[in-house]
Amino acid sequence: MTELGQGPTTLHLIVPSPDGRSLLVQADDQRAGRRLPEVALDGPGDELMAPVLAAIAGLLGPDVPLLRVAPIGLTWGHRVADVVAEMEATGTLEPPDGLAWNQLSDLGPASFAREAIRPLIGRWLDEQRSGVPSAKRPVWSRPGFLARAGAWMADQLEAAGEPLTSPPRLTQLWGISAFLEGETPTGKFFFKSCAAVFPTEAQITLAIDRALPGVGPSVVAIEPEQRWLLMRDAGGSALGDGPPERRSVGLAEFGRAQRAWPAAVARLPPEDRIELEDRSPASLAAMLPVLVDDPGLAGLAPAHRERLHAELPDFVERCARIEELGPPNTLVHGDFHPWNVHDDGERISIIDWSDACIGHPFFDLPTYLGRTRDVTLRRAILDAYLDAWSNGFDRAALEEAALLGLVLGSLHQVESYRRIMASLDPEDEWDIGEGMQNYARRALVWLDMGLDAIDPD
Repeated sequence: MTELGQGPTTLHLIVPSPDGRSLLVQADDQRAGRRLPEVALDGPGDELMAPVLAAIAGLLGPDVPLLRVAPIGLTWGHRVADVVAEMEATGTLEPPDGLAWNQLSDLGPASFAREAIRPLIGRWLDEQRSGVPSAKRPVWSRPGFLARAGAWMADQLEAAGEPLTSPPRLTQLWGISAFLEGETPTGKFFFKSCAAVFPTEAQITLAIDRALPGVGPSVVAIEPEQRWLLMRDAGGSALGDGPPERRSVGLAEFGRAQRAWPAAVARLPPEDRIELEDRSPASLAAMLPVLVDDPGLAGLAPAHRERLHAELPDFVERCARIEELGPPNTLVHGDFHPWNVHDDGERISIIDWSDACIGHPFFDLPTYLGRTRDVTLRRAILDAYLDAWSNGFDRAALEEAALLGLVLGSLHQVESYRRIMASLDPEDEWDIGEGMQNYARRALVWLDMGLDAIDPD
């Protein structure tokens, strides 16, 4: 999760006027450069969205829709000092005290005092003047989205006999999804707008709900063309927020779901089935020669780049070996970690199926085991998972395949991040930009140290 800086983080707000011709700026002495409306976000360790939304509401009121949030200069896992929030022009907003409208025609990136935010403001001004948004701008970062999404959510819940008790509210947005939350007399419901890079996420989530009830979210409705998904709250809390010893339950439950998937999806009526993408070891082997030369890995240390190339023949051989060992290809979550597993005390529910595909089941191991730095506990979690596969599979083969899965699953992640990065505007890369490099490096760490890898994540 992205966190605020150790000291004050400054939130800079891009607020266009209702007619779209002006921008809200601070009405003070501008000889040193203009400044956007600013709010100090204090509180080291806080997650990003909640304080940003609270700060926006405090300055502008609750009715100005947020379109985009962009931390500046973020590297993966690090804290941030500047955040830019882009707002939608709406209503007849009156400038708060100390702020005034400035004509867009008088502005350029160099007009602004804060150098770090100038590139982002420059791209925003270009879009405003041309009237043509970037082709990669997410749908939720375009005017009118929140109103349309909220209305659809309300209509679907009304039809399902779960009327909202208050208007839906935005709780999260970033480059690959946006979430609204709504309360009903029976509990919370969540709306998710899925990214274009995940065109069938809504259908996948619905198919999982129908094929394996209780394993994934309880789906109320989907809108496939819009990539909209409406779900009941999974309940409970994330395993990642609880005792680490409890994490074995989540991985073992997922193993049982993976074993059940082929037969379960085959039982669905044809109209409810989903053809998941083939991301098998054979597919990974075919793409590896191109992947290791991808520009997204340019930031790796030269020694790591050289090592990736040197290990390429071995990686390809490992792909063949893991298919030989089994288990057979089945459902892969693609981003399986303890914060995507919820435990309500009665059942385990797995959320966020954006990256779901068909591949070797052990491709999900590095994202899950990598979050547990206690090597003894990591071994126990893996044992619980392999127990779910032991009936019908040789234990020694499973052990060997698991070690291969740690390496190859990391390379699988490199390819996933490559696709995501290619779909994003620069403003939306902030929590993803180093994903390719990090997982490539981790593949080498798992290769060298196996389960004893030190801080692979």
